Amino acid sequence: MKSEVNPEKYVRVFGGPGMPFITSYMFAKHYRTIDFLITWKDNLWTAFLEKKMLEKTLKDGIKFYSNKENIRRFRKDYENHFKRSIPFFEDLVRRKRITKAESIEFFKHAGKTLSLYVKCEFFYLDRAFRESKHNKKLKENLLDFDKFKNPGKEQIIRVYFDSNSYIYRFLKVLSKQFKISFEDLIAYRSEEILDLFNKKRVLNWELAKRKKFYILMDRNMRVNILYDNSYKKIIDFMVPKIEPKTVLRGTIASRGRCVGKVKLFNHGYEFYKVDRLVQEMDKGDVLVTETTSPELVVACKKAGAIVTNEGGLLSHAAIISRELNIPCIVGVHGITSSIKDGDIIEVDANKGIVRKLK
Repeated sequence: MKSEVNPEKYVRVFGGPGMPFITSYMFAKHYRTIDFLITWKDNLWTAFLEKKMLEKTLKDGIKFYSNKENIRRFRKDYENHFKRSIPFFEDLVRRKRITKAESIEFFKHAGKTLSLYVKCEFFYLDRAFRESKHNKKLKENLLDFDKFKNPGKEQIIRVYFDSNSYIYRFLKVLSKQFKISFEDLIAYRSEEILDLFNKKRVLNWELAKRKKFYILMDRNMRVNILYDNSYKKIIDFMVPKIEPKTVLRGTIASRGRCVGKVKLFNHGYEFYKVDRLVQEMDKGDVLVTETTSPELVVACKKAGAIVTNEGGLLSHAAIISRELNIPCIVGVHGITSSIKDGDIIEVDANKGIVRKLK
């Protein structure tokens, strides 16, 4: 098993703190067609793609978004998914008891929320966006891209990340129904949750291991959970501690220059913290975060500039910064580790450079 993971084959695509195991597992399961690999240790969740797979998804993105019929079908799939899943979720989480059949349906809809969104990720889109500058067909096809990307991201947040998310409410019903703690249930795989209806539970020692660290990777269309001690060193190699820097570089998403006070949104995947952070933010602050999504629109409108750890040229931060005409640099890996709330930084989005001034 130890030879399964070759760290040098992978490239980091995104990550952040606060990801529960069940959500991590669902990502691994429904992104497995692109050989997603996930690590979790010290409350830090990190996702990787094989370098050759990243090259493939970038090429596939150009092919997919060059075809107007592909996009039409994609939008239709999303519309149908919203129509079916949201009323189902709303009804189910209000129940006092849930059947196995309803649980299977829950995971089916929750999984489709992820499998649809994968084509909205930057590793499908960045090259297509760059080519759209001199490709009329791509430019037309990507013109209203945010109109289905943003609802898709909002759906992911509703299902997985909101403080009152559907998956949390679903598991809280099952917690009472099966007299098992919610803290244990969020460390289950989806299949193991279904096994509760057959009176099978995950052993306590296995749950305890998952709560410390793990690697999730696809093998033969099945997600393997790797958590022997030897994998701890592999995680430390793949996710080294980032030494703070005073100058960092990233990808220019919207040009301009801004000097301002940092408002650090370090909530990771704990989206319930967002409202408090928005209230603390002053007009003109530089919004620094792992990545932005629709729930951060109010913060983006307050910002003098936006800097993100993650994201690509059609990420939410990139799109909204161009709409607001404010400087934005995305993919500044290490920015949230190198600066603190209240620091003064220069965002030079003409050169793709972020400098810590004081």
